Amino acid sequence: MFETLTKGFRAAKQKLTGVAELNDDYTVRRTTQLELSHPLAPVGQEDPRLFAFRGQLHVAFVGVRKRDRRLETSVLYARLTDDFRTEAVYAPDLPGRQWPME
Repeated sequence: MFETLTKGFRAAKQKLTGVAELNDDYTVRRTTQLELSHPLAPVGQEDPRLFAFRGQLHVAFVGVRKRDRRLETSVLYARLTDDFRTEAVYAPDLPGRQWPME
């Protein structure tokens, strides 16, 4: 399904998360910015990790938001198309594991 090695990257100063498609010699063939908008990630998306699930590319990442003068993080994931467009962004619902933690 995937002909080339891909690598998630984060451009810290621009707060962008994207995918770089590499040639066989590991030079960059093209880069694509991922659209990972979600209410739990308005401040940014950190630590992207690509994985395949049921034959389709996904990216797991940490969403960051500011709430009551503190930063909160959430684990999120997105399903991607073969050309790296975002189909959907998901936030797992884990009872007893959501904010606020006490």
